[in-house]
Amino acid sequence: MNAFVAKDISRQLAGVRGSGKAPEFEILDFSLYMGGDSEIQKIRFSLVISIDGEKIEVIEEDECCPGRTPKKGSSFQGHIDSVNMMDRAFRRAILKRYPELTIIEEFHFSSYVVHAVDTSGVGHHVQVVMGLENHKGRWSLRLVGSDICQLTLKGFHNIYHWMLWRLLRRRRGEARRSKV
Repeated sequence: MNAFVAKDISRQLAGVRGSGKAPEFEILDFSLYMGGDSEIQKIRFSLVISIDGEKIEVIEEDECCPGRTPKKGSSFQGHIDSVNMMDRAFRRAILKRYPELTIIEEFHFSSYVVHAVDTSGVGHHVQVVMGLENHKGRWSLRLVGSDICQLTLKGFHNIYHWMLWRLLRRRRGEARRSKV
């Protein structure tokens, strides 16, 4: 079973970006609105991205339970409604540009964990760990920063850019290079 840690995804993606082999995949704009009462929240996530020069906009809307925020020295994991919406938005955007890449549905967003790693001083730092899997393997990505929403968005951007590059490479019939 393949297991890639965050460093491997980031290193692979940086390498193909540098060589010009990665498809253009840029976040142009996004917004996340959460509102409502203490029982039900309305969430609206809007994403505008550019894939190979084509501007694509997707909007996800849903109702959910209020979100959770990590407290000092704590962590939580699972699927958070706004996170699932970001996942669906990236998938829909890719399928709008490349409808033939339905294989993307074989990949499942498998985990989302946030750890409060530093709450001293002016700001706080969290670590976001995101997992992705399919029948062939598991991949994860770890990001550290102070804004959970920005880290999550960056995580999805990196994961789906990496996944798009791999799927397009497979579609073109390019073989993976074996490690020496």
